[in-house]
Amino acid sequence: MPTTNCIEKLYALEEGSVKALEILEDSFLIYIEFKRKSHICPNCCYTTNKIKDYHLQKVKLDSINDKYTFALVNKRRYYCPHCHKSFYEKALSHLDTGTVAKASFFILLVKVLKSNLLQISLRAIVSL
Repeated sequence: MPTTNCIEKLYALEEGSVKALEILEDSFLIYIEFKRKSHICPNCCYTTNKIKDYHLQKVKLDSINDKYTFALVNKRRYYCPHCHKSFYEKALSHLDTGTVAKASFFILLVKVLKSNLLQISLRAIVSL
């Protein structure tokens, strides 16, 4: 399990949240599931722990060794018995979905100062 511990530290995840790591030909897949917690309903501010369903969300992370890295997060959708609305857990607030993570930004910034933009975008697997 040392690999999962390193991944948890690299992406600032809670301990025990990485369930599996799959190494494919061109990418890494990290399976993440967070511990069940009570959440506050964003609609009525009632605290609930009732789960409505689960949803698998794919999040693009920083590239590692020139390979795509994705997190497959088993997100929960909670149900509020007070206002009868459902909402997703707030588990990935530090991983911006659909954007390049902050760590990637600083790595890219350092590389921009040293080489040309086309090579950097190909290496970091981002578009210009």
